[in-house]
Amino acid sequence: LDQAQKTIKDFQDSDRIERTYDSSRSSVASRPNLSWKSSCGSPNNGEKVWWAVKTDGSNLNLVKRNYCGDAMIYSRGETQVASFTSKSEAESFAKMLNAHSGEPFWIRESIRR
Repeated sequence: LDQAQKTIKDFQDSDRIERTYDSSRSSVASRPNLSWKSSCGSPNNGEKVWWAVKTDGSNLNLVKRNYCGDAMIYSRGETQVASFTSKSEAESFAKMLNAHSGEPFWIRESIRR
């Protein structure tokens, strides 16, 4: 009986993993609808902690032409695409840009004084 229960549990786990994998593949495969904006990110409301969405410096023209007109190169030679007061919003935006463009995007915490 113990072996049968283990086999059933293993099957359920593999089925759950497969469903998770399939759902993640479909979300990456579908390109989000992104349109060009003159400015991207959260409005400046005096927050101290911001989350910057970044990419390689070589992607500046791609970003300015297709996504965010106010993107610029900051320290470390990275292109800063946008800044958000919410970490989850920054992560979501970076993932959408990555899925849409195929280029790497990441976030970095930024403290404003």
